[in-house]
Amino acid sequence: EYETAKKKYDADLAAYNQAQAQYLEAKKVYDAQIAQMEADKNKPGHLSQAVGQAFVFNGETNATVKITGGRFTQPKAAVAPSSVFQETLLNHPTMDEYNRSTTVPTAMVTEPSRGDSSGWWSMMWKVGDHVRVEYTNLTNTSFAGRKISKVVYNYDVLSSSNPDGLINAVVYRNPTVTIDLSTDNTIKTKEVRVRLTPEYYYEDGTKVDFSKASALITTGSTNYDYYAGQFESVQNIKDMRFIPITGSSIVNNNGIYAATRNNSHKAGR
Repeated sequence: EYETAKKKYDADLAAYNQAQAQYLEAKKVYDAQIAQMEADKNKPGHLSQAVGQAFVFNGETNATVKITGGRFTQPKAAVAPSSVFQETLLNHPTMDEYNRSTTVPTAMVTEPSRGDSSGWWSMMWKVGDHVRVEYTNLTNTSFAGRKISKVVYNYDVLSSSNPDGLINAVVYRNPTVTIDLSTDNTIKTKEVRVRLTPEYYYEDGTKVDFSKASALITTGSTNYDYYAGQFESVQNIKDMRFIPITGSSIVNNNGIYAATRNNSHKAGR
């Protein structure tokens, strides 16, 4: 009995020592990375604050997707030099097309040249719609070392500058890319506003609590346009704080995170 207990103790001690060594090595790497971030924080293109990242959310191009809500439309044919994606997204949405749309998913569009943004569905949303996009079969997502198996994005369409309250939407198979939206801006006094409420779940079905460690996320394209009364922004963020990128035109404008100048053209053009 003593020998059995001694063997178990020795095995547990060896496992502990191995785990401790791995932890110390990982901490050494982490501390070095934080120190480098601290040294670089005042350089253009770097985060203005050194913050660790416990959220791993890499390309999930093989995710299984289930979309409920909204309407599915047929993608537009490519007209050179535009792509199928450009023609579909930049098309002005109309009620005639909305009435011909369906709640049954159309075929996913695959454009290999777009990399992680290759697979997507063409949709049309209307003010008042609630669209739920569920992603499962995730293989590259975790938080604080614990695997995340499901992501759910809840989109609520709040307003549109289109006279009929319509918005073109491209929903991506890759949850790290999310969506692209576009519509005409006929009603200059109305904004295009869509609220996103994300949910992340572990394998046992419990929801991820991101307050347990730091999780850095980014939003794309918010520095593309900035015209009088027309700019892309992120607003009403909850349980998060904004960390500027040094040298970026994206700043906190009283709770509206957006560019303060037009970045879509080179100076003088």
